[in-house]
Amino acid sequence: MPPGAVDAHARVIGWPPRHPWMRDCASRPPPVSASDYLKRLDDVGTQYGALVQASGHGQHTPLMLDTLAPWGPAPAVRDAILTTHAQRLYGFR
Repeated sequence: MPPGAVDAHARVIGWPPRHPWMRDCASRPPPVSASDYLKRLDDVGTQYGALVQASGHGQHTPLMLDTLAPWGPAPAVRDAILTTHAQRLYGFR
């Protein structure tokens, strides 16, 4: 991968009961933890990643918040704004 490469559409996946699926969720992929995801970035030489909420988790965002927590209130993304409000994530470029 070139320096500064970005995985721009990644997800972390949790499982019930802590991370419930939406009732009408058609796809239930295997769990992918934050550490699993970071290992994959390292394995392929990707320097950055942008997380996307897994549609099967709907608006249940604790897994995303837990994943981003080690980087503080503003993850190390220069051209994005990320805020949290009432335990929901809002991000845009």
